Amino acid sequence: MLLSCVTSMVGEFLDMHEIERAVKILAVDFLRIEVEKVEFLEMPTYEETKVSYERDYAPYVG
Repeated sequence: MLLSCVTSMVGEFLDMHEIERAVKILAVDFLRIEVEKVEFLEMPTYEETKVSYERDYAPYVG
């Protein structure tokens, strides 16, 4: 179980590293800008978004 967790974390890091690398390459090639740092935004899951909508907006929508 621990090995699976570590492998998942390493895989996630490598995926994020590859995304960061691709963003920098695309920025240079297409936008002609040099990117120093790529930041990843925390996006809520569908379930979190649904709960938030039901709590905050649904009571006011007709």
